[in-house]
Amino acid sequence: MGAVDNLLCDASLTLLELTSLPEVTGLAELRKLDLSVNKLKSFPDVSKLTRLSWVELGHNLFTTVPKEICNIQNLEVRSSSLSFLFVSHLLQCKVLNLFRNKLTSIAPEIGQLTRLKKLYLSYNQLHNNSLPDTMSKLTSLEELFLSGNQFSVVPEVVCKISSLTELCFSNCQLEKVAGIGDLIHLQHLHLNCNYLKSLPKEFGQLSELVEVCAVLFRSVGFV
Repeated sequence: MGAVDNLLCDASLTLLELTSLPEVTGLAELRKLDLSVNKLKSFPDVSKLTRLSWVELGHNLFTTVPKEICNIQNLEVRSSSLSFLFVSHLLQCKVLNLFRNKLTSIAPEIGQLTRLKKLYLSYNQLHNNSLPDTMSKLTSLEELFLSGNQFSVVPEVVCKISSLTELCFSNCQLEKVAGIGDLIHLQHLHLNCNYLKSLPKEFGQLSELVEVCAVLFRSVGFV
């Protein structure tokens, strides 16, 4: 590759119906790679791209996060076919967006991602027992999005992630919200479109809370 290619830091290869990735290992300065809306099922070894920090793989045919992706800070695999989440190779990840996939559970290895700040798991097929206890080890996590899943309660492990500032459970099947009094740094809580009839008094313990979105089917009281 020429000198100009070597200096490329942002590559967007979207809407090309790609089934394999073109040669990119020579792009030493590449920082951002967008491969969304293609037909990719696999991903090549990009370990030599030491500056690569942001990868977008949404709207492809991946069934799991490719193991070849490592040392990435921002990974987005939205609206794909992920059914299994293998993440032990994502130890540097700070933002993980897996919006609208087919995940039914999260592997315990998620607890190894101690640098993770934002986790988007909305509109999968998660339920009350889908989240492992190891998620309590995500001590840097600030934003957790779980909307559009099949939760009837807020899983206990979520209430142990005390670093959270934003939590989203809209469009689930929540019947009650309990245990969130320990989320002392919570500022934004989204509970729209659930089956809640009341909100717990422990909301009063959330001294940093500035926004609660809870447009429910019935009038809301505190119990």
